Amino acid sequence: MIIENLIVMGRACPEPLANGRITVCLAGWAEEWGFVRLYPTRPDLKWSRWSIINVEVEKPPNDSRLESWKIVGSRSEWDALQSRIEIIGTVTDAGFKRSLIAGLVDEGIHVLNRDQRSLGIVNPTILKTYFAPNAGYDELWQMGLPGLTDLDTY
Repeated sequence: MIIENLIVMGRACPEPLANGRITVCLAGWAEEWGFVRLYPTRPDLKWSRWSIINVEVEKPPNDSRLESWKIVGSRSEWDALQSRIEIIGTVTDAGFKRSLIAGLVDEGIHVLNRDQRSLGIVNPTILKTYFAPNAGYDELWQMGLPGLTDLDTY
């Protein structure tokens, strides 16, 4: 199966698999599928945030999350994984990016839990902010650059 017009929204940090491969998880969004999670993927694949891709996928046997997919051949064709991905464009319109993100924001984590989703965007409500002394750290100070703070040398 091919997921078309998948907009890459972000990738996780690399992590090692038991067989020695290094992988990252990709999060994206497609009109037809909603949020999509691709795992495993190679960290050196040529897509970036806001790339639009078509990708050949299959359901992973050990992952029951609705949005989870794996690229066909992700184990047997690891070195040639790029051949299963077609980069067809990049989202460049800042207005489109803002409207897309705004339209995907969920009310809270309870909505993700209710819908049994592992991906979503939540706009947090900050209830209180403040700065307080931290007894674990000394008072902040900054050193000047040599020659720039000693005015007698000019």
